[in-house]
Amino acid sequence: RNLVRSWPGKWPWFFTACHRQIEVGVRKKETLLKQRDKLETLIYASEIYRELREIMSSSSVKLQYDWEISLFLSCSLDPSRRPTPPLSSSSFSSFSSFPSF
Repeated sequence: RNLVRSWPGKWPWFFTACHRQIEVGVRKKETLLKQRDKLETLIYASEIYRELREIMSSSSVKLQYDWEISLFLSCSLDPSRRPTPPLSSSSFSSFSSFPSF
């Protein structure tokens, strides 16, 4: 009580300083949350990549994906060159009617 009466002009400065510290703390927390979100996204992406590598290491799946990747690459690089599908051509009857990319 005596401190409040003896320094009446000092309290506005004190509260202003506290308010500034709170603002700085809030900004730091927001920055840390953004960094955490980025880190969680990277961790999630690396987990997906690891799972994809495990799937691709399986030989039967790998052959199918290799064909699909080669189909995609050849169609996107040169639409006139389209590989013949390894399955029966009846399931790909609309294959030749794809529009050019």
